[in-house]
Amino acid sequence: MTAAAATSSHRITMQSWYADPAYYRHKGHPVFFKQAGKADAEQPALLFIHGFPTASWDWEYQWHALSQSYACLTADMMGFGYSAKPAKYPYTIH
Repeated sequence: MTAAAATSSHRITMQSWYADPAYYRHKGHPVFFKQAGKADAEQPALLFIHGFPTASWDWEYQWHALSQSYACLTADMMGFGYSAKPAKYPYTIH
């Protein structure tokens, strides 16, 4: 099965993506993150960083296939997705 076939057959809904939330705290604010796969010293871990103005959900299409072979980690950057959106926070595109 190709990676494209594997990803298309394992599509999930946005509600499923966020159904079992995990958070870490950054400067006192909760930041949503998602991890899958298993750590393996012989395979690099993959960090998925979303663009502006989107969220970790952008990676859903590739997530299942890549997490079969790699440890995968993604997060909703501060102010986006299911992460905190504090009014007084120094948001930047950088």
